[in-house]
Parts: sequence; structure tokens; C-alpha cells
Amino acid sequence: MLTIILPCILTYIFNFSLSFSCFPYSWKLAHIIPVAKVANPTLPSEFRPISILPFLSKVLVHIVHNQFSSYLNSNNILNTLQSGFRLGHSTTTALLQVTDDIRRAIDQKQSTVLVLLDFSSAFNSVDFDILLKILQAINVSSSAILWFDSYLRGRSQCIRCNDTYSNWCNLIAGVPQGGVLSPLLFTVFINSITKITCSNFHLYADDLQLYRHFEASEAKLAIDALNDDLDKISRWSRSHGLTINSNKSQALIGSSRYNSSIIDNCTLPNVIINGTSIAYSESAKNLGLIIDNRLSWGAYITDLNRKVHYAFHSLKRLQNFLPFN
Repeated sequence: MLTIILPCILTYIFNFSLSFSCFPYSWKLAHIIPVAKVANPTLPSEFRPISILPFLSKVLVHIVHNQFSSYLNSNNILNTLQSGFRLGHSTTTALLQVTDDIRRAIDQKQSTVLVLLDFSSAFNSVDFDILLKILQAINVSSSAILWFDSYLRGRSQCIRCNDTYSNWCNLIAGVPQGGVLSPLLFTVFINSITKITCSNFHLYADDLQLYRHFEASEAKLAIDALNDDLDKISRWSRSHGLTINSNKSQALIGSSRYNSSIIDNCTLPNVIINGTSIAYSESAKNLGLIIDNRLSWGAYITDLNRKVHYAFHSLKRLQNFLPFN
């Protein structure tokens, strides 16, 4: 009997929520479980917050996600160079796009200045009013916007550690952590940043890769043009409530050995982000992959060897306790 009644009740709740643009308040309450990122954490920054949301809320949000995603795709609203959380797009497609562009430039005897931008707590900094205006600008219906407004506002969370709970805290910004719909909403939120740059780019969620190809004799012009785009992105970020973390952003110049001998990095103008100079690196971590300024993959292979060696060493230490399979 329960299997017959329960689906009817859930269907009624889901239809009521969508028809009257009202997201149930009890489904907006989240428990935050801190998970240590290091062996012996002593600071709050050394914990990763894991948000536990009511299960039934995810079912309703998944329905909305499917419909909203279909709307975005059918109307070609998202930039084709935005690879985050989309069918047929991934970190692999994002990395292939950029590395192939750099490799093609090397084949054409050009160099590439690449900047990897890091946004601080981007998902938690989304301004509700700005996001709702963006939804209105892409012709989302008024009733749907009211539902998104109800879904985003009035949320609370508390920290749960074993059987101990903190006081409840209201959330005034950010898409819900752990929510099925959150990555897609953030993708829509940051999509307009792709319209303000003249440089080549690729975007994966909040990871922005910005780059320009240049002849050796035009290195300064290319970096100056890139800095102009970085200034536009900085102003866009401030107007949208996001912060670029200059300390974690990276820059490198990809080129052949021959071009590197012509280009003297010491004489090149620095990449400037929010008034901070970013030194050129020989290698940088990009979407989990270490790339170097020759695209030789030596640094990545070394890092991969280290991880594999550590894994085998751990198995060897536990060989007397683990089954053979």
C-alpha cells in the first residue's frame, strides 16, 4: 500500500512546488560535515565542507535540472567553449581544445601566453539578484524565475560533527552546495564572462583558461592585449560579486625551444591580475593535468609516477592483510 500512496504524494508535492513557484522550506536545510583535507588539521581551511541535503529535494531538483538543461541546449544559450557540467563536454574536451591550440601555434612557429585564472569560492559567492536577472535576460518564464527565487533564498545550514550540531546559519549568497541544479545555475551565471574578452579562452565551471598566440617579435603587444582582457574580467568579477585569487592564478609561455631562445622572459611585461604581477612558470596545474611550456608532459609523467609508486608501496605494506584480488 505504501508503494502506491507514496508516489502519489510525491507527485502532488512536486507539481504543487512547480505550479505555485514555491520550494519547500524543510528541504532548504543542510547539514555540513567537515572532512579533513590533511592528516592532522588544526585550521578551518584544512577541512572540506560536505553539504548533506534532504534526499527528496534532490529528486525535485533533478526534474527541474532536466527541463532547464534542455531549454539551455535547445536555445544555444551557453557558449560552446564552456565545458562545465554539459553533455559531451568534460575536462578532457577543455584540455584538448587548449593544448591542441598551443601545439598548432608551435607548429606554425608561434608562441602562446596562457593564463589560468582562479576564482575564490566562486560557487558560494553567486549573488541571487544578479543570477535572477540573468535568467530573466535569457527569457526564462516569470513563474520559473519565481521558483528559482524560492529555491535559492531562505536557506540555512548547520555543522554536524558526530552527534554534535552547531547553531543554524542563514545563507545570503551562493548556489546550494551539493545541489543537483547548482553547477548548471553557476554555468549560466558565469557564461556572460565569455562575451567580454577578445583573447582565446576556454571555460570549465569557474576555471578560466585565457591565452593568445604571437610571433616572437610581437610578444609585448600580445601580453599587453591579454592584460587588457584581464582588466575587463577583473571589473566583470567585481560587478558580479566574484573574486579572482591572484595568488593561485598562473601564467606560462608555451613555445618551441627555438622560439624560447629568442623570447627572453625577463624582458617581457608581466601578466597583471588585480594589480598583482604574475610570474611566468615553467609548468602549471590545469584541470588536474600538469602542463609545461614545451608541452613535453615530463612534469605530468613524473607526478603520475610518484602517485603510482605511492599506491604500490601502500599495497605492499598491506599485502598480509588484504585478499589477493
